[in-house]
Amino acid sequence: MSNYKDKGKDYARSRGVNMNLKNKIDKVLIDIKNKFTISDFAEDNRGMGVVEVILIIVVLVGLAVIFKSKITSIVNTLFSKLTSKISTF
Repeated sequence: MSNYKDKGKDYARSRGVNMNLKNKIDKVLIDIKNKFTISDFAEDNRGMGVVEVILIIVVLVGLAVIFKSKITSIVNTLFSKLTSKISTF
């Protein structure tokens, strides 16, 4: 019968150690969560200008690729009109 009591004490001791370890891990995780929240990233505006410039460049390059033929024809028309006006001057 004493054998069961000894096993019970060992189980209680190991259970207590596991609970202490769990509590420590939970505390560390809560500390990490408090240090790095999503709202911190949302409020951080550093580098925002760089992102905006890159997005504008991407949009402009995309529009240039899409309307390449139209842009080319407009530029050619402008240059032909310009050269004709210059030759008459």
